[in-house]
This record gives sequence, structure tokens and C-alpha cells, in this order.
Amino acid sequence: LDIMLDSNLKPWVLEVNTDPRLCADPVNANLKANMIAEMFNIVGFHIPQEIAQKNKYDIISQYPEFAEPVYAMTVYEKPEKNAVNLSDEEMSKYLESDNMETSDIHLLMKAEEELSQTKEFTRLLPCHSSSRYLQFLGKEIHADKLLDMWEKMKQSKENCLEKLKHY
Repeated sequence: LDIMLDSNLKPWVLEVNTDPRLCADPVNANLKANMIAEMFNIVGFHIPQEIAQKNKYDIISQYPEFAEPVYAMTVYEKPEKNAVNLSDEEMSKYLESDNMETSDIHLLMKAEEELSQTKEFTRLLPCHSSSRYLQFLGKEIHADKLLDMWEKMKQSKENCLEKLKHY
């Protein structure tokens, strides 16, 4: 079942699949292969080292953006925080400060890496209008608030991505 939310958050059914499958038929082979490859890239599944070394030049020629890894895989560790204790103003000041916690920096780096891997996908959360949707996700947690404010900061400040390059 594929749905879309309109500007009033009303859901619209786009498609109902009676037999959903990802096997490649001749008509959809290219579309499905690209979609699956991009999905794996977004969620951080990477080519195993032995396969990558064996096929390094073929892989780099087809996917030059993967020539060098961005940073260590430890960024995929889930932060421990849950409750939100900061107002929007306090969170903005925290993001602009030089004393952010390592787990928060890793969370921002992971979100930016996932975004950089999207080619045909559009990320819905987090985005510059995330706060509009957060009310539907239940209890607001630190990571949601941090990413929401980060996206707003990216909209208003040109050089905020430079902050992550120092880590």
C-alpha cells in the first residue's frame, strides 16, 4: 500500500499491491535494481571489503561518490538520550555551540550521510518542516528535536555543514 499525505495531512492511497514483490521482471528490472541499491546505500549497507577490493575500479567507475568512505561506521550507534529538555531557542544555541556531545554529532553526521546517498528519494523526516509532523510520532525525543532544529538551521545558515567537517 502506497500513500501520500497532502498539505492538510490527509492520506491519499496511490497504489494497492495485491502481489508486492521486488523480483525483476523485464519491464521493471532497471527501476527495481536502482531502487534497491539506493535503499541499501541510504540505510548504510555497504559492499563487503573483499568484493570491493576485487572489483574496486569497476565500482568506482560506476559509483564515484563511494571512492572514499566519509567516516567510521561507529556513527551508526544509537544515542542513549530520550527526553527533550531544551526549548527551541536552547536547542539552537546548543547546535551552534562548540560543546555538543559526541553522540549528537554522530547523529547529525549519520543523517547527512543518509541524505547524501539519496538520488531519487526525498527524505520526509527530518526536513526543514519536521516539526509539523513530530506531533504524530508520540513523545518527542531528543534525537527528533535535534534533527528538526538542525534542518531549520541549515535553511537559515549557509555554513552550518562546515561545523561537521571539524569532527
